[in-house]
Order: sequence, then structure tokens, then C-alpha cells
Amino acid sequence: MNLKTAVHGRLGATVMTYDLTTTTTTTTRARALSLAGALGCALLCALSLGACDSPKNIGDETTTDGGCTPGDEMPADDGCNTCTCQDDGTWACTEIGCEPTVGSTTIGGECTPGDEMLDIDECGNYCTCEPEGTWACSNIGCEPMCEPGDTKPAGDGCNTCVCDDYGGWGCSEKGCEVPELTVCQGDEASDEVTITGGTLDGDIITLEVEYGGGCEAHALGGCWDENFDLSEPPGAGFTLWHDAMGDGCEALIHEQVLLSLVPMKLAYQNGNPDLSGTIIVNVGGYPESFEYNF
Repeated sequence: MNLKTAVHGRLGATVMTYDLTTTTTTTTRARALSLAGALGCALLCALSLGACDSPKNIGDETTTDGGCTPGDEMPADDGCNTCTCQDDGTWACTEIGCEPTVGSTTIGGECTPGDEMLDIDECGNYCTCEPEGTWACSNIGCEPMCEPGDTKPAGDGCNTCVCDDYGGWGCSEKGCEVPELTVCQGDEASDEVTITGGTLDGDIITLEVEYGGGCEAHALGGCWDENFDLSEPPGAGFTLWHDAMGDGCEALIHEQVLLSLVPMKLAYQNGNPDLSGTIIVNVGGYPESFEYNF
């Protein structure tokens, strides 16, 4: 793998830079020029379809040989100084001391040759410190996780995730009210759904489910008949209903369904002077029981 990819990218292609925690990609010429400060005059002039000589190192001389148009400006090699074309057609550069910037390719002595920064993004890219003390980073392309415009439930029962233009999921973050168990009316939807797992934490039961679909938003919920059996501790059950909303697609969808069992607890407490207790909760179609303590 060519670690210089981030520095010597093909002209006209996407320019990649790294800053340890994020990867920024842009194909616009203006953005590419603003990012080119760390790459030096050669890349800048190539992007401008012109030609010029690279300035000498800052600190050696403030002027460079080679033609330029008086008044032109460009970033210096170090990413923080600026070079201006003088009246005599030569470059003159400022000599401001630069703070090292991880993500540019010139960090001076701020990295030790042989150092590595691994997994700088979700694609497995990494940077290695070269013998001259500068970072060189790989440029592995990320496989998109989804098709732009796709949507899916966030898994919390109320938020939604949308696939962005770069193939990554972004989810809404509104506060969710967990729906409560309702009383069955006998007309609940009964489209196919499989419960693959579940947990009970406090009053909230979380069921892992899967079903076929992918083209419509489905509705799921739980209802019970308000009855307890005579076992000790008493048991009660509920049904997970599923309305596919006429979805004719057949992708396998995985989702979490959250339900509040508070109505079941209140029904128990109404018939018992002791407000604390235990209910063994069963869910239709799922072989395991849940111990509901309160």
C-alpha cells in the first residue's frame, strides 16, 4: 500500500486529509486549494493548471527564484505561513512559527519516525511517521454501509435513521416515550414476526425481533388480557402484534421493540396490599420467561 496516497493523489480526484479523528473529503477545487497548504507549491500550481517553482524552506530565505505575477498569494509548505509575489516577480514568504497540525503532511519534529496512528477512521486507514518526521497516511476507500436515501428504524421505537450522501447512517435523536402494554381488543394485526431475544430492565422490556419488509414503516406493539395465573409467583402473558402496512418487500429487518409493563404492575398492585412483588412474564411465541420484580 502506498502511504503517499494522501499526498500525491491523482489530479482531479478526491483530495483526502486526516486529523487523527476524522476524515474529510471534498472534490471542489476551492476546498482542494484550501487544503493544499501542507502539500506545497507543486500541488497548488498543478491544481491551477500553471507552473511555478517551489519556495525554499521557511527560515532559509524569504524569497524564491522563479516567475510569478505580482500580488499573487499562496500557502507556504508549512501550512501556516503565506507567500506573496513581489513586484520583481519573485516569491516572499512570512516566517511565523507554526503550531504542528496532525493531518497536514508536514509536522516537522512533532512525530518520531516509525510512529503509527492506527484506525484513524472506520475504514481502517492509518498514518506512519516518515524518516523526516512527517506523517504519511493511507487512503483506503470506505465501502458505503447503505444506499443514500434509505431509511430504517433507529431501534429505540421512535427515532429514524436516514442514509446520507456518503453511504453512512445518521439518526434522529428525539427523546422517546416507551409505549405501554395495552389491553387486547381482538383486532390486532398479526403479520409474521419472530422474537429472537429479550431483556427486562426495571419496567421496560426490550424484544429483539426480525421480520420481512424494507419498503414501508411497520408498526409493532404489545397487548395483554389483564389476567394472572394462580402460580407462585403469579404469571401473566402478552402478545406482540405486528402490522406490516402492506409492505411487499422481503428484506430481513432486525429491530428492537420496547414496551412498558407498568399497566401489568398496576393491575397486580390493585389486588394486593403489598405494593412490591414479582410477576413471571411470558411473551407469545417466545420460549423464555422474564422475572418482573418491583
